[in-house]
Amino acid sequence: MFHLRIVLITSLFACGCSASLDRETPSWDEGIGASKDDLVKKLGVPTRCHTFKSAGEACEWPVGSPSQPGTITVQFDAVGNACQWTYRDHFGDMRSRRQCS
Repeated sequence: MFHLRIVLITSLFACGCSASLDRETPSWDEGIGASKDDLVKKLGVPTRCHTFKSAGEACEWPVGSPSQPGTITVQFDAVGNACQWTYRDHFGDMRSRRQCS
């Protein structure tokens, strides 16, 4: 019985690891340059936002499915246009190629 539990746990862990290699990578690069209003229309109201003293803002939205939840954080420049994003889930982080200046 003990060996069966170990085999089952190992199998579940291995499935989780292989899923991380096969997961589809979301592309948020087309949102770079979009206004915050445009992203709110597309994604809904963000769960939280932070305004930087040096100008600009970062807002976070939940994305993914209940079995693979993640968040997308979009940073906006002083004018209010998206200039970079970060996607986070339990597999790790992904970042936009372009960064805010």
